[in-house]
Amino acid sequence: MKPKGEITYMPNTTIKEIKIAVHIISAIAIIVCVIGIVLGANLMILSAEYEALEREKQALEEVAEIQKNMINDLEINCTDLFIQVEELKEEYVYGKENL
Repeated sequence: MKPKGEITYMPNTTIKEIKIAVHIISAIAIIVCVIGIVLGANLMILSAEYEALEREKQALEEVAEIQKNMINDLEINCTDLFIQVEELKEEYVYGKENL
C-alpha cells in the first residue's frame, strides 16, 4: 500500500495526454452543467404551467358548483310552477263546473 499523500509517477503518461484528459473532463463538466441548466429551466416552466392549471381547475370547480346550485334552484322553481299551473287548472275546471 502506498502511504497517504505520496505522489505517483506515471512514466507512460505524457503531458499532452494529461492535457487531453483535462480537456475531455472539462467538456464533460460543461455538458453536464448545460444539461442541468436546461432541465432547471424546463422545471420552472412546468411549475408555472402546473400552477396555472391548478388555478384554472379551481375556477372550473367553482363554476361547476355555481351551475349545480342554479340547476337545483331551477328544479325547485319548476316544481313550484308546475304546482301553480295544476292549481290554476283545477280552479278553471272547478269554475266551469259551477257555471
